[in-house]
Amino acid sequence: MTLSELLVQYRLSHDLSQRQFAVRCGVSNGYISMLERNINPSTGDPVAPSLPTLKKIASGMGVTLDTLFSMVDDMPVSLDDSAPHLTPAEERMVESYRRAPQAVRDIVDVALAPYSPIVSKDEAM
Repeated sequence: MTLSELLVQYRLSHDLSQRQFAVRCGVSNGYISMLERNINPSTGDPVAPSLPTLKKIASGMGVTLDTLFSMVDDMPVSLDDSAPHLTPAEERMVESYRRAPQAVRDIVDVALAPYSPIVSKDEAM
């Protein structure tokens, strides 16, 4: 069984949406979607999750990392545990946001709120 198949099967058998499962695992909804499709939309390449991410997924499923590996056929794993790489345009947007005055960042936050995968109660207030 592939990781993609395992995640879909787990979610459906536990009656979880991608968003609910993402919250349980501590990763973004978009990342769960990428794992389930096994395609990185930015590159078109298969997804190779990092070990820390796989540990989060295992924890969200209530199993150990060893158990997760035993449930999944051979899969690529990235040893790079950094955040997903941003495109140059995304990097410019992040830098612009960081340099903007607080009033501008507040406007951007409100405008992007409907597109945020997960918003905690503290962030929403």
